[in-house]
Amino acid sequence: DRDPAALKGIRSNAAALNEEQHAVLLRLDATRLAIPPTAARAPATFAFLDPPYGLGLAVPALEGLRSGGWIEPGAVCVVEVAAREALAPPSGYTLLDERTYGAARVAFLRAD
Repeated sequence: DRDPAALKGIRSNAAALNEEQHAVLLRLDATRLAIPPTAARAPATFAFLDPPYGLGLAVPALEGLRSGGWIEPGAVCVVEVAAREALAPPSGYTLLDERTYGAARVAFLRAD
């Protein structure tokens, strides 16, 4: 995430779950990813994306994860978008499931 307040909330949530040792927080723009730094512990087997609604950022972020080596083949990516926002899995991803919860839609994808 790029937002310091969001990162603070994520850090607080990880601490509340006693999982801070497993969380690596990086202040980055997921649509402009370079090769992962050592601290990222990449490639990952799981990614959760929650871009701002309505800006079309999910697909560029997913593409950046794959092309930058942030995730490994077979990784599961969970993407939250607005319930009415279009989300067609980009090349290299397979849609596993999709669920709507009020104003949000959650898509479960696998990296091919």
